[in-house]
Amino acid sequence: MEQLKQWLQQGDRILLYMDANENVIDGPLCHKLTSLGFTAMAHRLAGFVPNTHVEGKECIDEVWASHGLEVTAIQLMSFHQSVGDHRTFLVDFTTIGQQ
Repeated sequence: MEQLKQWLQQGDRILLYMDANENVIDGPLCHKLTSLGFTAMAHRLAGFVPNTHVEGKECIDEVWASHGLEVTAIQLMSFHQSVGDHRTFLVDFTTIGQQ
């Protein structure tokens, strides 16, 4: 968290894909990201994200964007189309304006 804070204070724009190993809406780590101003983009764009681990029952993976990044689309692949045991996320984004 401290490193993310430092980068944000320097004006960096951050796109973070994370296997949180916790629910990405209710988990404590994800609450900290929200408090730093990050947005859970898959949930924002899709409204609902299914389980993201092949043996899981909830969404534990997410794409987080800081201010200054516009995520225009996210596609979650099925497990059989993905590499490994997590869903692959395809992300289309652009930078907007200058900070």
